[in-house]
Amino acid sequence: MVHDSVTKLGNEILEKAENIFGAKDIGSASFLKFRFYNSKYPFLHFDELNNTYCIYLNFQTINSEDELRRAHFQISHEVIHLLAPSPPLAPTVFEEGLATFFSITHMEDIKEHEFVKDNVADMKKKNQDYYDALQKVKCVDNLIPKVALIRRLYPGIKISRFSEEHFLKLTCDKFLIKELSKKFKQHESN
Repeated sequence: MVHDSVTKLGNEILEKAENIFGAKDIGSASFLKFRFYNSKYPFLHFDELNNTYCIYLNFQTINSEDELRRAHFQISHEVIHLLAPSPPLAPTVFEEGLATFFSITHMEDIKEHEFVKDNVADMKKKNQDYYDALQKVKCVDNLIPKVALIRRLYPGIKISRFSEEHFLKLTCDKFLIKELSKKFKQHESN
């Protein structure tokens, strides 16, 4: 039952993201569902052998309201990667920042303001790389509508492959474009 409820929740959040940014573009691959996995971070996995994508959440069950909030946050982050995945390329600062921004926006949409406040404060302390990526994308005015427009203007564009041409539709700040274009490097925190 837990897996079914997470799959239902995940599909609802994926549909929300697709309604905003356009349909996911995973080529001939299929999307297999959401799975629980005991890892430090949630992640999107591409299984080359079976040509499928799966989102792994980093906990085993949802037995409390807090775990349900975490599921919302993690799923809303990972579905951004699912919209236009590009394995085996590492995500860019922009892609991770957008995924984090969308997850925060989603949490605010469902009135989880205290969770957002606590999570951002925790991110600043323990996941500085995600926090920095978030701060950089927040420099772009009207971020979500602009990204949606780019995806409509350039069908099939992978978010991790946005070039200067694409970024110029977001901002004219050359330094910010350079920062957003960098490959995301997650450093282990203490």
